[in-house]
Amino acid sequence: MTPGNYLKTSWKYLRRQKLYTGLNIAGLAAAMACALIIFLFVQHDWSYDRFHKDAARIFRLAVSMKMDIGEKGYSMVPSDIGLLVMDDMSGVEDVTRVSDRSSPSQVVWKGRTYQVKGLDVDPNFLKFFDFPLLSGSRATALNLPDEILLTETLARRLFGEASPVGAVLTAPGGGSFRVTGILKDVPDNSHMQFEFLTSSPSLRDLGRSREKFDLVQTYIRLRRGTSPAAVESQFPTFLKRHTGEASAKRNRYFLQPLTSIHLASHLFGELDVNSDRR
Repeated sequence: MTPGNYLKTSWKYLRRQKLYTGLNIAGLAAAMACALIIFLFVQHDWSYDRFHKDAARIFRLAVSMKMDIGEKGYSMVPSDIGLLVMDDMSGVEDVTRVSDRSSPSQVVWKGRTYQVKGLDVDPNFLKFFDFPLLSGSRATALNLPDEILLTETLARRLFGEASPVGAVLTAPGGGSFRVTGILKDVPDNSHMQFEFLTSSPSLRDLGRSREKFDLVQTYIRLRRGTSPAAVESQFPTFLKRHTGEASAKRNRYFLQPLTSIHLASHLFGELDVNSDRR
């Protein structure tokens, strides 16, 4: 029998069994659609934070603390730790800190109060992370205290089509922030989600002494060729030197790869609710 005859015979059979054929085709289509949706979902989750060019060398510093009720993991560490790591540990190229606790949750412009979501960051934040800047200078936009970068959506919400650069926003609880640029909206595959970035004195002053600190997200960029294990191995001695024997025994510091945070991290103090690779 020729291939053409096979096709004719199959076509006749399918036409006689319309219900059976329809159910099979519908089932196949549904299965393919589900498989495609699952693939796209997994691909999206796997892509988190990989758009930063140095993603493979960036890690978040986290801590597991021994307590009476057992161990508890924190994504935040004391604000002075990052500064000490930069000064005192080999293999570390740079450190930057992020806080969602000291940035204003409201801003005021022309008498109107807006609910907003922002992060307070160190001046070198944009040298760590590749969030695109639509206007302003990456090198200087957050160099001075009380400067603020708005995402394009927030800028349009507050200023319409007018340029916000140079405008001064205020916070209801006090303080003012000068707009120095506009950021492209944050990609949804970023574990950090924000509408603005500020460089307020509150974060700058944290960690300058043990008497004045807070808990912050601390990101470390390793030197090329340095393994995270080589840095982690320094923490026991580092903690004994800077925080004392008792603290060193109670706290275990470790590094989380930037690209694993969304799928694998579920610590206290996360910036957002993460997914689960299971």
